[in-house]
Amino acid sequence: MKKIIFVIFICIFTLVACKNNTNEFTSLPTHPNMEFVEISHQAKKENEYTTATYIIKDSTQEQVIKEYTKIFKDDSWDITFINEPLLIEAVKDSRNMRIFLFQQDNDVLLAIQTKKILKGQ
Repeated sequence: MKKIIFVIFICIFTLVACKNNTNEFTSLPTHPNMEFVEISHQAKKENEYTTATYIIKDSTQEQVIKEYTKIFKDDSWDITFINEPLLIEAVKDSRNMRIFLFQQDNDVLLAIQTKKILKGQ
């Protein structure tokens, strides 16, 4: 049920959001097999998430979440929450990130949200 809600949320978010270029994702750790799909929402205000979609072909959610968690830890990110195999939340310095994982046939779709953490939050 949670998986369906996440998929609906991301679909609605993608349909409503604008597609602008951003460099929000250049400082984030990446999985070696992930391919960029689109920026589905560009933050317009402070404390708002920018969302991008990526895909990892020929994989499973379980495999990707395991590999991505290791990538985060190796890059000194603090994992703040994991809901296997659907969600990873992490923080490093002034950056907060969420990764929603969805299985699509033989591929894994990643909806990655990131924002800068403002002082005092």
